[in-house]
Amino acid sequence: MKIRAALVLGGLCVWATIAVAQPQPPAPPPMIPPPPTVPTPPAPPATPAAPAPPASEAAPPPPGSEPAASEEKKDEKKDKDEKKDKDDKDEKKEETPPYEFEILGKNEAIGPYTHGSAKVEEGKIDVATEKNTLTVTITGGAGANVFLGAHSEAMQAFRLVQEFEVKSTDTSISQVILSLDTKLLGFVRSKHKASACVNIASITVTPVGCAESHLAASLPRPCVASNAHPCADPSGSISKDPVPTITTAPLPLGRYVIEANFVIMAEASGVLDAHSTAIFSPEPKELDPWEREHDPYKGEDKAGYGFTSVLTATPVGATPQKAERVWEKNRKRLAKIKSDLKLANRPNPSNPPVYQQAALPRPDYTQAVAPQPLTR
Repeated sequence: MKIRAALVLGGLCVWATIAVAQPQPPAPPPMIPPPPTVPTPPAPPATPAAPAPPASEAAPPPPGSEPAASEEKKDEKKDKDEKKDKDDKDEKKEETPPYEFEILGKNEAIGPYTHGSAKVEEGKIDVATEKNTLTVTITGGAGANVFLGAHSEAMQAFRLVQEFEVKSTDTSISQVILSLDTKLLGFVRSKHKASACVNIASITVTPVGCAESHLAASLPRPCVASNAHPCADPSGSISKDPVPTITTAPLPLGRYVIEANFVIMAEASGVLDAHSTAIFSPEPKELDPWEREHDPYKGEDKAGYGFTSVLTATPVGATPQKAERVWEKNRKRLAKIKSDLKLANRPNPSNPPVYQQAALPRPDYTQAVAPQPLTR
């Protein structure tokens, strides 16, 4: 029994020693209570927004916040007004040279020619004088279409021989310097088996009784010829640039002769939609209906189109007018002529037209006849 008791006591001692030697778990951290929650006050009710006023009652924009488009329009208008005022001042400052042109005898010829499906515009030759300038304007046009495979051709030829005299309002002046500004404004175009061309555009100024010309200009001649391939694009050439100013040496006052020649043509052939036009007219009434959708220069502004030459007289030793100034004056002259024509064609409200009243025949009604008594 003693041995068994010793074994039990020994086992208890060993178990107690092992239990003490085992590591103890760490003590848990102290618990910190959370801060108290403060209740959020309720939000005040939202005030309903006032309805937006209609577009008709919208407040005008504050000053300085106008749209950019309005500012651009104002700037453009201001620039135009400033340019107009500057031109007016230049015209007032510019002294008119003591020269004038007197138009004398004239010989002119306009030769239209058409074959097949072709048309020509109404040709015009205009000679006008203003102060110390003489202006010659030639306008016209030609067009051709292929017609069932038949060849079509149109041609218009102009020739002008104009005599004039250069005079001076100052009796002490016996010489003059003549300046010639000339330009060809228009275009030629063609498609498929067709062509259009300016054959000649020239002008000369010669003293009467003299064989040698003191002024002469031959302008570049635009010409196009399209490819006959069905998918070929149309061709076109436009003429806009003026010829540089030509100035003479001092010449005596007296009589001179202007000779101007201008020839244009258009032709078309083949089976496809071949057509061509040469337009040098500001209002081509005959050829405009022939304009196709994909033609070059479709819808081009044709103001000032034609063969125009301006002859200017200036004193010896003075600076000739610049070409830009000469063409600006010519543009204003054409605009004034166009405005005068509109005013002349406008009906006069003080004199309204009188329409003839229709005269209706007076109706004739058959009168009723009273019955007559029967006689036996």
